[in-house]
Amino acid sequence: INEPEFFNKSTEQQKKIREEALERFAGAVQNATGTEAAAIHLQMANLYRDLNKKPEQLKALEQAVKAEPNDAELRLEYARSLRDAAQPKVALAQLQEASKALDNAPAPAMMFGGGGDPNAGMRQQIAAEFTQLKQPKLAEAERAKIKAPEPGAGGGFPGGIQM
Repeated sequence: INEPEFFNKSTEQQKKIREEALERFAGAVQNATGTEAAAIHLQMANLYRDLNKKPEQLKALEQAVKAEPNDAELRLEYARSLRDAAQPKVALAQLQEASKALDNAPAPAMMFGGGGDPNAGMRQQIAAEFTQLKQPKLAEAERAKIKAPEPGAGGGFPGGIQM
């Protein structure tokens, strides 16, 4: 599906290929758990999205989140899809859980610098979704969690390594 030739095929051929991939993923996910199950469900959600099957997409994303409940990126993707499906209350709950996941399992420091918060980008995306859901106070609170770089942090090698 990710090959350039795929996009040269007719719409019907693309649809058939996606549906066949969904069948294979459905079989594979039966024996998968944890991260592997979440990854398969996410791929299925993307295929359902491409086939314009929104309810199935939401169900696949829900299953991905169940398989990896502490994955903030999965929860963010699920929240976006819920917002698009006019389910703002459920989307809001997913965003709040995504934020908690980042609070409880902060990202490790970036190896080659930049300083600052490795989760800053994810927090900005969560804040933007809060804004989309007309929750400016939650957006502001999320942005406030972004840690500024320490003085003198400007990249380079970790742990004082010099060239």
